[in-house]
Amino acid sequence: MNLYNIAITLVPGLGPKVIRELLTIYPTPEAVFSLSRNQLKEVFGRRTATIDAIADKTMMKQVEAEAANLEKYNIRCLFFTDDDYPRRLNY
Repeated sequence: MNLYNIAITLVPGLGPKVIRELLTIYPTPEAVFSLSRNQLKEVFGRRTATIDAIADKTMMKQVEAEAANLEKYNIRCLFFTDDDYPRRLNY
């Protein structure tokens, strides 16, 4: 399980459509999280909540807690880029 796949879904202002668009520019969610604050400003303009959430690495604690719960309850998390993501859901 890629923690950055979970993290990008938790960023305020990023819905499925925006995430898909971002991943046509950047190869992975991790690449988005590696952008500098100035690069994020170029991408997101004045959307400071989105920029802050990506730039602030403390959100990864929340992501790790989510991942621990998924593992604890044996829940398999799929991201739309996964090969076995249901084709009918992948619009």
